[in-house]
Amino acid sequence: MSFTNSQRTYTLGAAQHIHHGLWAAVLIIAFLGSGAAWGVLGCPEGMDGGGDANSPCEITTVAQLQSIKDGLGLHYQLQNDLDLAAIDNWEPIGVSFAPFSGQFNGQGFIISNLTINRSDGNQIGLFGQTSKDAVIKNVRLEEVDINGDSSVGGLVGFNEGDVSASYVTGKVMGSSSVGGLVGQNKVGSVSTSYATVNVEGSSSSVGGLVGINYSDVSTSYATGHVEGGSSVGGLVGRNEAGSVSTSYATGKVTGSSSVGGLVGTNFGTVTSSFWDVETSGLGTANSPDDSAGGTGKTTADMTSFATFVTAWNSPTETVIVDGWQAPNNPSWGICELTNDGYPFLLWQFDSNPCLPDAPTAVTAVRGDGQATVSWTAPIGSGLTYTVTAMPGGLTCTTTGTSCVIEGLTNGTEYTFTVVANNTSGAGPTSALSVGVTPVGPPSAPLDIQVTASINRLQVSWTAPLNNGGMPIVRYIARANPSCEVPALPNEIPGETLYSCELINLDPEQTYQVFVSAVTGAGETEATALGGGSDNTPASFAPNPIIVVPVNSPWALLVLVLMMLCLVAVLNRRRPDWLARSQSNTRPGL
Repeated sequence: MSFTNSQRTYTLGAAQHIHHGLWAAVLIIAFLGSGAAWGVLGCPEGMDGGGDANSPCEITTVAQLQSIKDGLGLHYQLQNDLDLAAIDNWEPIGVSFAPFSGQFNGQGFIISNLTINRSDGNQIGLFGQTSKDAVIKNVRLEEVDINGDSSVGGLVGFNEGDVSASYVTGKVMGSSSVGGLVGQNKVGSVSTSYATVNVEGSSSSVGGLVGINYSDVSTSYATGHVEGGSSVGGLVGRNEAGSVSTSYATGKVTGSSSVGGLVGTNFGTVTSSFWDVETSGLGTANSPDDSAGGTGKTTADMTSFATFVTAWNSPTETVIVDGWQAPNNPSWGICELTNDGYPFLLWQFDSNPCLPDAPTAVTAVRGDGQATVSWTAPIGSGLTYTVTAMPGGLTCTTTGTSCVIEGLTNGTEYTFTVVANNTSGAGPTSALSVGVTPVGPPSAPLDIQVTASINRLQVSWTAPLNNGGMPIVRYIARANPSCEVPALPNEIPGETLYSCELINLDPEQTYQVFVSAVTGAGETEATALGGGSDNTPASFAPNPIIVVPVNSPWALLVLVLMMLCLVAVLNRRRPDWLARSQSNTRPGL
């Protein structure tokens, strides 16, 4: 072990084992007296800041993180993520005779790929040992790979300070006093922290979060697999006159003796804390068996707000909220969409993690004045969906995965978005669908007129007001037979006039004349000339006008009969002079 002050470097070899204690003491006193450990000289070389609470030393590189050992009593603040993959065997910060006594604020930045391989070493972790003055908070330590002997933890090996709002992921191995976050918590505190670490201890006091606890563990959880010899617990291996409160564990736990879903061995107090009897493989629901403290719950109960609101909240204090809110007084949140449905610490998320994801694969199929929109649902239960059409903003809502938006304008292209909603609020908006253009049959042709001639009918009409969203390609006039007319490319709705002639008609029949418009989307219902005085077109020919070709023999017969009737009427009403004249000409008078 080497120590450097502003003048020289001191190396402790065998003197570290103290039996040559005089020289070791001289070296330590020289080191401490130099002021490096207490920050008298300011931040270690290369760091900005003054080293106190008002101006902490700013860490931006791995080398600067390593140089904390040159100022163990200073205040530090991490300024960015750091990857320690290039360090084969990290040297823990702080040892038993020179512990870290300053403050370290990770500010939520990630330190990744910490590797320590010191199988015969004690006080092993990112920080080896801390003093009662130490404060470590807001540290995010990911993918650790640590191997030590005793007092081995991902973040701190031997803790006498305060650790809060921090987490570790990865794997930690050792012999005794082995924990995912802290190996041995002596007189310090561990709060609002968690570990997702596979922990393995060959001997005793092995825990998912803390190996052995003499002080306080609160508002924390562990989810990793824990394996050890004796005093093995999902959260704390051995609780030696300490306290555990408002915490839980879910990891599988195995060992040879004193094995517990939450705590392996307990000589302290455990309150308002739980473990999952299904995932741990230990215990039965609502029973204290198979743990030296806490209450076993099923996975369904462990992911239910009702379980924790009763145990943790009180009329004067809210510890857990249903869903998420910005971190303040409450410490916990819970919802099905994050942390596998188990409670999470509110500081873990900068925004609401309980909102559903955006629906995906949004598609639309056009219809007549409408569109059917479909999508793939995100994960979550009890979801409702809001579909919005653009332009116009028309919406529809549903609990399914398709919805019909009505009231769209045929011929206008629309795109659609979908938002999923749950009890926590509305999730993000989906990507836009591909645009679709609603279409339908055109409206009826207007002002249908029919003129009769010999064996034929001349039909005329005006273009409809609405083409249904697609150009009209032709018109059909039907009276069995029929005639067709192509639509003009520059047709003006309601104004362009068309006509066609129905020929080779049977003079002994009467006919109803129907006219329809045809587009790529279909054909209007056939429209007949109406019977009203204003010639209003009507569908399916209500009260149609019946037209008779003029050369029909029935028409001639009617004409002859009418003329005979006229002659008869005239004979009965002859004037007197005509009657006398006819009388005077009769023979024999």
